[in-house]
Amino acid sequence: YLSFHDMADLEAARDDAIEVAIIVTPNHLHFEPCKAFLEAGIPVICEKPLVHSSQQARELQRIAAANDTFFAVTYTYTGYPMVRDARARIRAGEIGQVRFMHVEYLLEWLVNDPSKLGKGGIWRGDPA
Repeated sequence: YLSFHDMADLEAARDDAIEVAIIVTPNHLHFEPCKAFLEAGIPVICEKPLVHSSQQARELQRIAAANDTFFAVTYTYTGYPMVRDARARIRAGEIGQVRFMHVEYLLEWLVNDPSKLGKGGIWRGDPA
């Protein structure tokens, strides 16, 4: 496919179309592919962050609902066993009322010079 628009349109027309589109483009490029696949009636799983504004998020939610199409955003931290354990303990009242929580997620791979991450990772270190 020459573009995600082509892919969405052509896959939607196939008898053996893809079952889901997974969007893992750089962060600023999430909205348009999500929109294209949802409008084509293709379920979407998008890497975080979903979009850059609540208006864009509501638009995608509206399109998914109008097409009765599955739409999700991943938050990998929720799958970690320690996060699930903490949630269960809080819900069970085991630790009392939570008033403050401090959590860290270390990205040791980003400690070194981002320019050495290669073509596939250099965008992660670019503030623009």
